[in-house]
Parts: sequence; C-alpha cells; structure tokens
Amino acid sequence: MNEIVQKRPVAKPTGVIRHFRQKYDIVLSSESSALSASSSSQKVLSIKNDRSRSIRVTAIALVYKAGLEDALIEIKRSGSNGEIVTGQTQISVIGRDRAKDRTADFPVEFVLGDTLEIELWVKTKTVPLNAGDVCLSVLGEYV
Repeated sequence: MNEIVQKRPVAKPTGVIRHFRQKYDIVLSSESSALSASSSSQKVLSIKNDRSRSIRVTAIALVYKAGLEDALIEIKRSGSNGEIVTGQTQISVIGRDRAKDRTADFPVEFVLGDTLEIELWVKTKTVPLNAGDVCLSVLGEYV
C-alpha cells in the first residue's frame, strides 16, 4: 500500500513581527521652536503643503527628545479643517524618544489639500522645549 506521509514543520514560528516601511511619494517635515516650562498650549511647528497637489497622508512620524514624555500635544489641520489628534494627549502616545529604537509610524488617513498646513501644539509641564527637540513628519502619496 502506498501511504501518503505528511511532513510536519520542525518548529513553529516564534511570532516575531518585523516592521517594514511603506514606500511614500512625499515626506514633509519640520522641527519645533522653543517653549518654556509650564507653558500653556502653543503652536511650535507647522508643515505646509506647498506642492500644488493634494496629499493623502497615511502616517505621522513624531520624534522627541528624552524628558518630554509627559508633554501634552495636539495635532491639527490649519484653519477650521479639524484636529487629527483630538484633545491633548501625551507626546509618548503618538511619538517616540529619539534615543530609543525606531517604532512604527502612527497611522492616519486624511487628505491634505494644497496650501493647507499641519500644526503641532504643545503644552509643557516641568521640562522646557528647546528649538529642535521635536520633529514631526507627515508621510503620504499624491492624490
């Protein structure tokens, strides 16, 4: 008799997921301006879409200096176009400490029309924000 022998795998995969970066048509970035400790919420950077084309933004990368983990942020579209991150949230929820290993980008889905801006508003607690302590990048593709 011919029996079919099924081979079983020697070991199961460990479940390690390797992150890969998606290919983007456009990356727009900016660094923050300075802000004193215990400040109220203020705009520290803006990224303008000056490409004369709309961009479908699919991810945000936010990198900050160590010690700013508890600073509160809001990410908004310019004018009355609405918030991307509604309400104030700690910067460590969206971004990563620049000294740590890279993490996945924060996924979003919206269209940034030409001439519109993305704004980062920060409210500091005990640590002041120096110029360049925070970098925000929006990653997307042309529509």
